[in-house]
Amino acid sequence: SPSILPRVPNGPLSSSFVAESQDPSWSDFTEAQILGEISRLSGLALVTIDVECRTTLCRVQSAFPTTDARARQRILGVAATLSLEPRPVVAVANKSGNVMFLAYFGRPKTPTTRSQP
Repeated sequence: SPSILPRVPNGPLSSSFVAESQDPSWSDFTEAQILGEISRLSGLALVTIDVECRTTLCRVQSAFPTTDARARQRILGVAATLSLEPRPVVAVANKSGNVMFLAYFGRPKTPTTRSQP
């Protein structure tokens, strides 16, 4: 399905991400973890957010007001919280006063285990 986000310039990992198949046992769980961590960031003023994981990469696309100077760092902090490997980031301000943000997070080298409820 087409993204609801305005176009963000393709980052260097775009082709690799698109070419990857999806590993549902990791990607679904990791997408939920990323969204859960982002939802816990108090005061974060996101206009849109889209998270998609494949086999070795997750792509986070978001838009936030240019007035939220810390939004980018706070979203990138989610990667550290979840032991994901940060990859190149693209952030571009647009005329409507929002920053279009594209980040990739890599799958950890060592597998993470799911905690049992």
